[in-house]
Amino acid sequence: KANNELFTNVWSPPKTMRWDNYVRAWTNGKMADYFGNTVIIMVSTLTVLMVFGSMASYALARYKHYKWVRLLLLLFIVGMSIPAQITLVPLYLTFSSNGLLNTYIGLILVYCAVYMPFTVFVLSGFFEGIPREIEQAALIDGCHKFGTFWRIAIPMAKPGLVTVLIFNFLSVWNEYFYAMVLVTDPKKMPLSAGLYNLKSQQQMSMDWAALFAGVVILLIPTLIMFFLMQKKIAKGITEGAIKG
Repeated sequence: KANNELFTNVWSPPKTMRWDNYVRAWTNGKMADYFGNTVIIMVSTLTVLMVFGSMASYALARYKHYKWVRLLLLLFIVGMSIPAQITLVPLYLTFSSNGLLNTYIGLILVYCAVYMPFTVFVLSGFFEGIPREIEQAALIDGCHKFGTFWRIAIPMAKPGLVTVLIFNFLSVWNEYFYAMVLVTDPKKMPLSAGLYNLKSQQQMSMDWAALFAGVVILLIPTLIMFFLMQKKIAKGITEGAIKG
């Protein structure tokens, strides 16, 4: 709805559909730049998490009888319990001294470190539930260890991989705390931090309709992901619980 209708009655339906609100948010509000930044960060982070997280989880699940492996798994679990506020100051100082502030690679490294413990914790449970006899049969047939991991373990752990992928997607897409502190350059901001920047701009111009349109743009991908993947999420959580 138009700004004058918005201030007259927030809850009333619009008299005319003002799609130009989205155009102003996308262009004048630079939501297009924020969206592009988020896609770059998202794809890079999820790739690293899924590739290295799955390999680490498989190794921890298959060699869990060693004490040092159990210690590594415990360290990953401990990593899930560390509050972000504790790490912020040393992280900021480290990034500042190494030129990683206002960079894609800096934010990607942070997200990989923050969400890797959750990835390993969940996937290790799925890999541990895969019968070892199947992998042993593949080894007898001449399949090497990496081939067993890629051709046997990965397909059988697909529900867990999909579940972790979806949760990491939602977490990275909506992450706000690190993005606001480590990225202050509007050209490198992801959507979550860019939306706050848009709020400051629209408050000055009193264009609240464009601001609310920006909020909808931020929400659309997460809603699409949830409605398309909700069955897979439920299936992955259920299978993980049964195997545990």
